[in-house]
Amino acid sequence: MNLISRFTLAFLLVAAVVFVGGGFISYQVVKKEIQSEEKRFLKSRYKRLIKYLEMRPPVDGFVRNKTILELVFGETALYGPIFSDTLIQNEHFGKMENQIKLESVVEIAGQRYHIIQFDLIVESDDIIKECHKKYADYLFDFTFFNRIDCFVYILLFACTFSNTFN
Repeated sequence: MNLISRFTLAFLLVAAVVFVGGGFISYQVVKKEIQSEEKRFLKSRYKRLIKYLEMRPPVDGFVRNKTILELVFGETALYGPIFSDTLIQNEHFGKMENQIKLESVVEIAGQRYHIIQFDLIVESDDIIKECHKKYADYLFDFTFFNRIDCFVYILLFACTFSNTFN
């Protein structure tokens, strides 16, 4: 096994460990960022819905735009916005997908409403697929350029070595 092959093999081994570790860390960071962005988005929609209900006469409820508003009768306990995970049928793909859901019971103008809002920004499977593509591209690029660099350095070393003894 010649020197270029050993350098390339060592580089591939180190690069694979670094890319796998970096891919896992990148996935976790992106996933956490998307979840916080979804929560922020749902909170802003929730606040707009509350303002809408405060300015309008009481409504019986509605279902639209990923929002479910139901009139609640009796002494249902009030609770603020609570986030949870749920599975909802995706309209475009026709399959069940994880989504984040905001749920609360509020009292506005003497009426109690059960509010459910949900939304999906990006599916985590898409993130995994894109990370795999990018890291495979990086691995190929680094391997290819590392092999060229090793070859050039060995040629320079050989020229210098041969010039020394001539």
